[in-house]
Amino acid sequence: MRQLVLGFLVMLSFNAMAQNPFIGTVKYTITDADGNENGVVTIHSDGTNFHCQELVGEFSLATLELPEQRSEFMLVTFLGRQLALATPAEKFNIRSIPESMHTAPANAVLGLNCKQTVCAEGVVTYSPDYLLNYRLLPAVPGLPVEFEVKSDLGTRKYTISEIDHTQPEATIFSLPEGFTVVGSDELMNIFDGMTAE
Repeated sequence: MRQLVLGFLVMLSFNAMAQNPFIGTVKYTITDADGNENGVVTIHSDGTNFHCQELVGEFSLATLELPEQRSEFMLVTFLGRQLALATPAEKFNIRSIPESMHTAPANAVLGLNCKQTVCAEGVVTYSPDYLLNYRLLPAVPGLPVEFEVKSDLGTRKYTISEIDHTQPEATIFSLPEGFTVVGSDELMNIFDGMTAE
């Protein structure tokens, strides 16, 4: 009985360690199907909120996710206008992290223990040392280290390139000054009006 209890406590402590929320900044390098680098993603996290900046060529897109406020904004700068496309609160759902399937050990990356698993996005390498439950990344029980995304634009591979555990400034998790909050219909009307000029 004693061994059973000790085993349970060890398992519980391992699960707790594996669920440490990631705090700091993590960067991913983006490569295309031919292996050419063509972008970077930077994610700031305070363990709950996220600010993500994606730069691909001349294209730049930022998202701001505030789970406790049930808010998410896509920050768009277009023809001199700064617009924040808001996700309606009733449609904002923090996605749950599913159990991984076919998990196997993987080589360490940047000093992190790594595993590989198969999920909806395909084969994903992740570290169970930290949890980064950011909705736009693969839903794995850890910090994604390497994964591929397939879309109409082709296959893009994301590989972690830098980790900084410094607590981000609190101001990065609020709407920047000068941005106007709009809904999707309003955003399309603005775009139509601006491009017609």
